[in-house]
Amino acid sequence: MITSRLNEVKSDVKNAANEARNYPEVADIKNDAAALRDDAAGLVSRVKADGSALASKVGHNLQDAASEQYAHLKETTRRTADKLEAKVHADPLKAVMMAAGVGFLVGFLTRR
Repeated sequence: MITSRLNEVKSDVKNAANEARNYPEVADIKNDAAALRDDAAGLVSRVKADGSALASKVGHNLQDAASEQYAHLKETTRRTADKLEAKVHADPLKAVMMAAGVGFLVGFLTRR
């Protein structure tokens, strides 16, 4: 009894599935799902390409900014060294006394 009822239900489900395959709406749904899948894949590809391009642009901008900062720092250091050299040439005794004072102070602080 249960087995026969189970077979009937199984047969009914099989028949319903076969009938559903014949409905045009099922084919439309399958086509819509395939189109949606293709659209999503295209969108993912475009987002990936745009993301790569943006990352590359940001990397180049960072590299350019770092190069500019390095050049500025290099120029500032050169100008400072030139000024210091000019002051040492202008008053060498004062420069030697300052260097000795700084050396004494550093030595005093590092002994403790």
